[in-house]
Amino acid sequence: MGNKYLSSDLSKHLVANAYLRNRLGGSRLSKNVRSSVYDKVGTLCDDPVGLTCSIYTLRRYGKAKEIVNFASFIALKKALLCGEITGGWVPGAFPGNAGFLLSGEFEIADLPIMQIPDIVLAGTTTVPPDPADVVYRHPATADIFHKIDTEYACVSDELSNSMAAKKLIDHGENAIAVTNSLCSDHYGLFVYQILTVGALMPFYLYSRN
Repeated sequence: MGNKYLSSDLSKHLVANAYLRNRLGGSRLSKNVRSSVYDKVGTLCDDPVGLTCSIYTLRRYGKAKEIVNFASFIALKKALLCGEITGGWVPGAFPGNAGFLLSGEFEIADLPIMQIPDIVLAGTTTVPPDPADVVYRHPATADIFHKIDTEYACVSDELSNSMAAKKLIDHGENAIAVTNSLCSDHYGLFVYQILTVGALMPFYLYSRN
């Protein structure tokens, strides 16, 4: 079911995943993962409950001995470089993956395909505002924006789906957000559209060379 909703960008990442596994071998995708990679794995989680797709999938991956939350992937990258964590869990849709892949500082310890929570269009009122002042989103959702039926004046990019939901709540009735179903359920938001259902996403488990 999830494959039906894969965006073109995600499809490219799936192809890249297969290429890395079949062609690059040890030059990028580590053949023998050091067990220490799993000791302390960081990912994006900017709320105490754990509402991001990254923390959701990392928990289900099940190999991390300890999970460390970061407010941004930039902070995660710095922590991995200086040895504060042993691994970094980053979704394939994150635009900054090139910074990891091209820096020469990291290798890919694993590249699993994970199912992420549904991505929804939500708000604080029973019917969407027409038009909305703003739509809050994580940039990784940009490729599915053509599915949105509600008109909006502008877009505000946030660091996570959970931050998009928080900004929506702070803004009030005349805003909407593209977020995940974990956030809409937790904050009691009204769901206007389900934009993806059970989509599959590659996740990079980075370690330092």
